[in-house]
Amino acid sequence: MAAGLRLAELLVGLSTTGDIGMGLPPGEAARSAVLGTSLARAVGAPDADVSDVLYAALLQHIGCTAYSHEAALLFPDEVVVKRAGLRTNFARPVDVFRTYVPWLLSAGRPAERVRTVVNALARSRSVIDGYSRSNCEVASATSRRLGLGDGVQRALLDIFEWWNGRGAPKGLRGEQIPLATRITHVATYGALFHRLGGLEAAVDAVRTRAGGYLDPGLAAAFCARAPDLIGEMESADVAIAGPAAEPAPVAIVNDDDVDGILRTFGEVVDLKAPFLYGHSGEVTELARAAAGGIRMSDADVAAVARAALVHDLGRTAIPGGIWEREGPLRSDEWDRVRLHPYHTERILVRV
Repeated sequence: MAAGLRLAELLVGLSTTGDIGMGLPPGEAARSAVLGTSLARAVGAPDADVSDVLYAALLQHIGCTAYSHEAALLFPDEVVVKRAGLRTNFARPVDVFRTYVPWLLSAGRPAERVRTVVNALARSRSVIDGYSRSNCEVASATSRRLGLGDGVQRALLDIFEWWNGRGAPKGLRGEQIPLATRITHVATYGALFHRLGGLEAAVDAVRTRAGGYLDPGLAAAFCARAPDLIGEMESADVAIAGPAAEPAPVAIVNDDDVDGILRTFGEVVDLKAPFLYGHSGEVTELARAAAGGIRMSDADVAAVARAALVHDLGRTAIPGGIWEREGPLRSDEWDRVRLHPYHTERILVRV
């Protein structure tokens, strides 16, 4: 790998790990990053905040594995619950029954749907608090391990706070929430709902969340500029436009840094279930020893070790309830398990 690779170029691809773990298509975080940096510049944010928005948007869902074990005890498919939650405006209780419940009823077997809805409604506050806290802590810690600054770490630690103070885990209100976090919030909903329903849906989603989830000033700025901001995002290849949006000085990683970055992502995926703790690292040591034992070249040994570090990234797309199932899996569950190398390849081909 050539020296002088941009960290953002690497993370645009690896952020897909969080996308598929949330039930989103690959590249969703990158779209949010492009839209967020454009919005940040449009409202005159300092370059430091523009950079923080880029990395916060890319990494905001990277901790989605951290609550998978707890969620698996309640839901047969926690990925469906995450996907439903992203589309629901919990600041408007009516939307729980108009959006959240119908989405939960749309997947799985009938008995599983009932269990999912009952647990989602009965334990919604504890699930939201637990997921928010664990995701924030893991995402922030991941950014620190990647060498990103305090601004990104703080933005991710507060990524589930709401403008009205009813978010989690700290209940921050208004401008207590970092500017980079608030911009990332608006961009995330703008990008998500544009994909789901076009420009009008994006503007409506941001407008209806203003004052609840979202900073009303930033929401108004987005709505006023939405055609241009979204047009810029849609016309770009986000894999290129994302890194290109980073202000100088850009974050650079050398060849020696890459193993540490890949190890970080492998360990985040290992959080998917308790029995996976340390799995990617142990596979790497065995693979490295085997490659050396058959006298592969040093370059090939290094490649094998890197492949081992990230061989399970696609595991995030498979519900924790399947990985932790006691007893034999059903045929449809085996089909999903067999797809996880395919999901891994989809992530790595974007890097």
